[in-house]
Amino acid sequence: MYDRGNKVAAAWKSPAVSQAAVALMIAAVGLAGGSARAETMIRYDHPVFHNGHRVLYHGAWRSHGHARANAKSEEADNDKPDKKAESKPEETPEAKPAKAAVLAASSAHEFIVLVDPDDATSLRMATELVNSAKAAGLKARAWAGKTSPDALAKFAETDGGDFAVAPIDVLAVDPKFADMRAKSPLVARLASEPLVVIANANVADLPHLEGRPVAFGEAGGVVDASGQAVFAKLGVTPKVVHLGLTPSLVALASGQIDAMVVLGADESRAVNDASKSGKLHALALPWRDALSGYAPARLTAKDLPKLVPDDGSVETVSAPFGLIAVDAADGSTRAAQDAPFVAALFERHQPLLGSAADPKWREVNLAAETDWPRLACARDWIAKHPVAADPALDAFRETAKTAAGDAGSSGLADKLYADLLRAKGVGP
Repeated sequence: MYDRGNKVAAAWKSPAVSQAAVALMIAAVGLAGGSARAETMIRYDHPVFHNGHRVLYHGAWRSHGHARANAKSEEADNDKPDKKAESKPEETPEAKPAKAAVLAASSAHEFIVLVDPDDATSLRMATELVNSAKAAGLKARAWAGKTSPDALAKFAETDGGDFAVAPIDVLAVDPKFADMRAKSPLVARLASEPLVVIANANVADLPHLEGRPVAFGEAGGVVDASGQAVFAKLGVTPKVVHLGLTPSLVALASGQIDAMVVLGADESRAVNDASKSGKLHALALPWRDALSGYAPARLTAKDLPKLVPDDGSVETVSAPFGLIAVDAADGSTRAAQDAPFVAALFERHQPLLGSAADPKWREVNLAAETDWPRLACARDWIAKHPVAADPALDAFRETAKTAAGDAGSSGLADKLYADLLRAKGVGP
């Protein structure tokens, strides 16, 4: 169900390649997935470890005139990377966005996209976003960091970068972040990621985790806020533990914790290796009305080998992700500055649907509506490129109304139809 089809992910899963080797592969192409330029990755001058593996390189900070961010990546909390000047890249024949929009960007500006590398899908999508921008003649790179709502708020306060690929479930509904939503509009909804609760054999279901230690990844990481939010919506209050992926698996095997929450477990060789013991299993996250905003998902043994019975499946939920424009409210300097990057994404979206790109892009509808304010230039682009009505949806509504019969059910069919229109970007 979640066949990734990505070279890095394939290498990650391969028994012949260690996670450290894959980390070096990512470093060799400069995290952002661009050419392996000397100024893109810099070797640490002191030992740095991440999830039990030594990390040899980090990314250079951007060279434009914005204040240096205080936000640190999880690979090097105390590291202060050197600035490196970069020459303006030559415009490639593939560059498609309007030339005027590209020229509007300062030649010294480099677009920074924050992403938490603990989520392999987000990392790949951020990499391909950066590559689209580079193909349009722009400077861009991905920057590793935390993407919980609180971490994103700090990222915005410190002028840490231009965009972020992050879960938007908590950000979209929590009143605490209303001001942030106004100041950091959404560019587009991205693919959703399944949340998976991996537990010891003695834990039968989610309610059994009440008051028991459960790891939600690193504090402020990509799993933290979403995982805790789902538990709260399901009425379960565990003892929250913050541990990275590898330490969580060790703690789970030793009985120090009873469960752990991960995103897209099929991405992780470490999870797959740990599951071979036969002592772990995936718990069901049953759908309830309280989980509105999340998408239901069904995982099989193909997605989670040894964690799901070969002849069965596990129901869970997927957290929505989005591309956020940091500190780019309508009328701001940053909002205008972001236009070339957004044009590169929207005008080059079709190549992202090809076999060489992450399959998750096929789940993305750039015009899909949300209750989150949209970045002005993205809103304008969509207005100029309206999506045609879908006859299949019209036929669905009529069929649903006929099957419903009574007026109450017919109204429900209309509501579902309206929701589908919004998801496809053709509704109000």
